[in-house]
Amino acid sequence: MTAKKNNASSLLAGRYLIDTHALIWIAWQPEKLNKETIAILADHNNRLYYSPASIQKIAIKADSGKPDFCFDPAELTQGLTAAGYIELAITARHAYAIRH
Repeated sequence: MTAKKNNASSLLAGRYLIDTHALIWIAWQPEKLNKETIAILADHNNRLYYSPASIQKIAIKADSGKPDFCFDPAELTQGLTAAGYIELAITARHAYAIRH
């Protein structure tokens, strides 16, 4: 019975691609997250994904020299991995396939 219950709950689990701003807020400014987002992040049945493109955007902005943007993309990636977030496997083929 337990196996069926776990199977059922995994079928009901959501899959969420976390956008760049939300990744920053999760890691460094969690007070900016709303209650619904916090509930989604806290639900262990959900699968949480992040895109390497988001990490790249953070790296580019971090290297721009703006003093108010001091986020470390390597630190973020390590933290996401440790927290069980899944790196979205995206290729150039995926990027251009959206055109069709």
